[in-house]
Amino acid sequence: MPNMQKTPGSAIVLCLLCIAAVALAAEMPTGNELKVYGWSADEKYWAFGESGDYSGGAIGGIEIRRFIIDSVKNEFYKKKEQNLTEAAGYMDEDIIRAKAREFENGFQAGLDALGFNNLMGCEVYKKPPAVFVDHDMNIRQFGEKTITFKLDADSYEIKLEDRFSEKDGEPWWTQSGFSVSIRKNNGPWKVLQADKTLWRHFFQYRIVYVSVSPSKTKIAIVVEAVQTGFEASKVVYYKGITGTMP
Repeated sequence: MPNMQKTPGSAIVLCLLCIAAVALAAEMPTGNELKVYGWSADEKYWAFGESGDYSGGAIGGIEIRRFIIDSVKNEFYKKKEQNLTEAAGYMDEDIIRAKAREFENGFQAGLDALGFNNLMGCEVYKKPPAVFVDHDMNIRQFGEKTITFKLDADSYEIKLEDRFSEKDGEPWWTQSGFSVSIRKNNGPWKVLQADKTLWRHFFQYRIVYVSVSPSKTKIAIVVEAVQTGFEASKVVYYKGITGTMP
């Protein structure tokens, strides 16, 4: 019978650490980023933005989108976009970075004029952005469809509900819609956002961010939405929702 030697415990631990490191290394950023600017001083507006590659790897460069929302109406007060991709004639990375800074400075000037001053409010829920878990671009989202939080002596619950209709079995033609509602202390639900028709082309929705305004009278929610893009790639978008607290 061969002489069996015991594996030292330290070697086992090292092996497990290596396996964990490989698993973590498999998670890769999607290249789509969320940026939150917060509330204006009068809380009339809330601002956020998204940026990244929305072609699913088909073209190089980035697109930048910034939004200011009327916090009561849940409508865009202003939208600002910049296409810095190969399709728009941008090939040089230094030029792209310079143009992106110029764009951001211009948007920030508009925020300053509206009284924005890094007022983030009470950030009661905040999750990391989605990541790719392998080279096949399978995606993992960290947000949830139902969340709860406490504010002072009150309890709140937010729920996201989605509906889907897949055309001809092809995921990139998926038509969907979603709604977001909130309630206080298990009271009646108040609808903040509700799609009347299935017009969006996303197949996954999750709540990833919630902020209550400094006066605690308004709320802002970010929904992370995933779309199937070029050659079955996954593209991440962010949707901002605002309204008054129940």
